[in-house]
Amino acid sequence: MQLIQDKDRFHRLFTNGNRTQRTAAQLRYTAKTRSQLGADHYRRASCPGAFLEESGAPMSYTPELIAELEILTLFNLANTQEGLKVHHVAAPKAIAAALRLHDKGLITQVDGGYLTSLGHEAATHAQGLLTILNVAETA
Repeated sequence: MQLIQDKDRFHRLFTNGNRTQRTAAQLRYTAKTRSQLGADHYRRASCPGAFLEESGAPMSYTPELIAELEILTLFNLANTQEGLKVHHVAAPKAIAAALRLHDKGLITQVDGGYLTSLGHEAATHAQGLLTILNVAETA
């Protein structure tokens, strides 16, 4: 199995490849990251995908992840030509969340822009989860 050499190449493949390529790329990058950086740094790695803590338990929702989810839920999934703009006067947590989403390859610009194909998939899941939780809340 060939390891992906750098994070930029991984992100390009992850955002442009098909689902099978993305999964294979994620596994190769994960193997490389674990072996080269060690488990402690790996838990803090900021690359796309769901990772487990060293104990095997899922990662918890941090305020940063919640801010990213809030940005993803603002996108209109029915119209891919509609994007978002996070203005410089927005809340600092929203500006930082947009930057992190761009770094992860989910949006096209550091201040919003459009969803990438991976971002559209993530926004679909985020909005679906929000819908499920809101319906369960009213029931």
